[in-house]
Amino acid sequence: MTERLAPYRPTYMPGHKLLKITSEGAEFEPADGEQPVFVKADTVILAMGVSPRKDVVDAFRAAFPEARVIGDAALGGRILDATQAYGQAFVFSP
Repeated sequence: MTERLAPYRPTYMPGHKLLKITSEGAEFEPADGEQPVFVKADTVILAMGVSPRKDVVDAFRAAFPEARVIGDAALGGRILDATQAYGQAFVFSP
């Protein structure tokens, strides 16, 4: 799987907590409690597990009413499902 993404030079942030997404990237909190890390990005793909958590989806929808739930957030899957959902996101772009 990572071989298919390698040409795009993604940044993986396992074990980090997403703090915020801005127009320039995303800020993460390391698991060790160190200072937050900002990563410049055009796109952020969250792959947080293999089964949807309704409470997280509901909170995200409350914070971002225009958000669309796709990929493994809508139906449990694997990281491959989550990364392929990226292409589906363009269907919803204005």
